[in-house]
Amino acid sequence: VRYTVIRQGNPNVTSSPVQKVTVRSKEALPGGPDGIDGPVFPLTPAGYISQVSAPNGTDGLIKPYLNIAENQKLFFFFKGFDKDNNPIDAASLTASRELDDQDIINGYSFHVPFNTLRTICVGFCEAYIRVEPAPGSNQSAVTSKVTRVPVDMRRTNETFCSIVPE
Repeated sequence: VRYTVIRQGNPNVTSSPVQKVTVRSKEALPGGPDGIDGPVFPLTPAGYISQVSAPNGTDGLIKPYLNIAENQKLFFFFKGFDKDNNPIDAASLTASRELDDQDIINGYSFHVPFNTLRTICVGFCEAYIRVEPAPGSNQSAVTSKVTRVPVDMRRTNETFCSIVPE
């Protein structure tokens, strides 16, 4: 791409240097024009992550999405919040995964440990992924929608959660 500047009454014409550009279509991005859904967690019938649905921690499943490809790199972000919506730093987790041939068919699950969930105790979690394109790809990085889920990791006889060191 380049441009030329012409001014009325001025005989001098100026042209810019040639600049290479990459044109990307939203349709070609990971997730396509509608984007990527956030991670999916196993929930109780009431829609919570709890001791019942996550007795050993939980898995955030990234389902296969439009334009998924081997060697794309997924970055998983998980953050816990208390019942008043204050972030809990100790309930944060990040992880990454470079997709292989099985991941693009089956999706990939990121594990959130039990004690991370117990640290939230009663509140919410948010999770999302960022997809970095495969090397040599013409795609741009994209971020998924955010999944927000209520969490109640108390046992039936507890009013608050105690954390047992692993």
